[in-house]
Amino acid sequence: MTHSITRLAGFFASLVMLTAGGCNIAATVDAIIRPDPVIEAKYHMRNVATVVFIDDRRNQISPVRLRRQISDELTAVLMEEGGMTDMISPRDAMAAARRLDTAGTPAGIDQIGAAVGADQVIYIEALQFRITTDGLSPDPLALFNVRVLDVETGERLFPEKEKFQAGTGHPIQVIVPRQDLGQFIGSGGMTKLRRYLAVESGDSIARLFVTTRYTQGGEKMKRL
Repeated sequence: MTHSITRLAGFFASLVMLTAGGCNIAATVDAIIRPDPVIEAKYHMRNVATVVFIDDRRNQISPVRLRRQISDELTAVLMEEGGMTDMISPRDAMAAARRLDTAGTPAGIDQIGAAVGADQVIYIEALQFRITTDGLSPDPLALFNVRVLDVETGERLFPEKEKFQAGTGHPIQVIVPRQDLGQFIGSGGMTKLRRYLAVESGDSIARLFVTTRYTQGGEKMKRL
């Protein structure tokens, strides 16, 4: 018993001496015991037939394949991390929209959803998708309004009516940190940056509906 007390006292004495020499030990202990940050989903979607549709009437996202990348990434995250088991291909929704549009009049979201057999639609309005402001230097930014609509009733499920005005959605802004832009300088850099911004946009929108845990280094962790 005496030896155990002596060893314990020695441990605390050493810890005090190390801490007195600086705060590194305390910082390490804090990093170990501090829980990983968790960002809760803004809305938990019903696990029913769901499709993603991007409305880009002003052609903010060019070329068109970037819309597919956004939608495909969003769909993949919802399936892999959000537990959604009945996601319909976004390409089916895009094809239905082209088929249903008449004389320049866009089809209703409920029509598009019904055409592909969806019960709900993640409706994304593209407001801005830029890679540069001067044509030379990378300055990527993407802006979206996001809603979830019930196909049968046409009602907005997300965002909640009392928090947002009718006809509006939840705003999403996607940027690429300046420290990450160096990898896109050089031949083909702008093309790679467009793809990167598209994938990040899809992931960011999906996080509205997925509870996400991050490591101490800021990396996303897999599904809780």
